[in-house]
Amino acid sequence: MIYLKKIKYLCEEKGYLSSIDYQRFKYFKIRRSFFINFKKKNATRGKHAHRKCSQFIVCTSGKILVNSIDKKNIKKKFLLSKADQGLYIKPLVWVELTALVKNSTAACLANRKYEPDDYIYRLEELKDFK
Repeated sequence: MIYLKKIKYLCEEKGYLSSIDYQRFKYFKIRRSFFINFKKKNATRGKHAHRKCSQFIVCTSGKILVNSIDKKNIKKKFLLSKADQGLYIKPLVWVELTALVKNSTAACLANRKYEPDDYIYRLEELKDFK
């Protein structure tokens, strides 16, 4: 399952401020955060699913297209272009992120530490996962 969620966002004359309070984050306990920078337009990252890890992804600059496929082969697309929303991704959802403009950046929050065995790199394996 994958959901688009609003986050705290302040727009002022000086600029924008987005905020996520780790202690009050309601989707999961945050164990790890990381950032992805797409140097080139049309660069793609992700191309995997997680067995146990949930993630919350926010586009902090640029535009990012997210294509997802769940275990039941339900496909969804999301455009992330504002820091006032994030994409909540539960386990067993295949995700591909594609930069629509160069130098797009995403902040990612995860409920688990990095675990190489948690990754599913073949879409067929996701569909067969029980």
